[in-house]
Amino acid sequence: MKIKLKRNTGFFAMGTPFDILMNKRSFTKLSHNDSKEIDYQAGDVLRAKYSLLKSNEVTLSEEDEGATFEISSNPNIMRTYITIFTLLFIFPILFQQWLLAIFIIVFYLIFGIVMSNRFYLIKKIDEVPLDE
Repeated sequence: MKIKLKRNTGFFAMGTPFDILMNKRSFTKLSHNDSKEIDYQAGDVLRAKYSLLKSNEVTLSEEDEGATFEISSNPNIMRTYITIFTLLFIFPILFQQWLLAIFIIVFYLIFGIVMSNRFYLIKKIDEVPLDE
């Protein structure tokens, strides 16, 4: 059985290929805006990884035969990441509280560790064939 895997992560990590893991073992690499057809068996678990950042796990089934899966950046995490990063500089200046800056840094680190397994999303997409 085969699926198509596309990478659409925007400008984040565009210079480095992602490791594609099948059943927790490195299977192949996927570069920026690249796509590959992947052979799989029902029950295989698919995941993408870049350094410490990972995607959700997707368990493949027979129903996924011929489907297209897209790896993208998680928009919720990106918004939160940018907000926390901005607050890190604005709050200490506005309130002149450097203790607050330390608290935000600690929160930022905890957020990064906790969310590193959900930084990217793998989801099934509907793709219209080019010949139609």
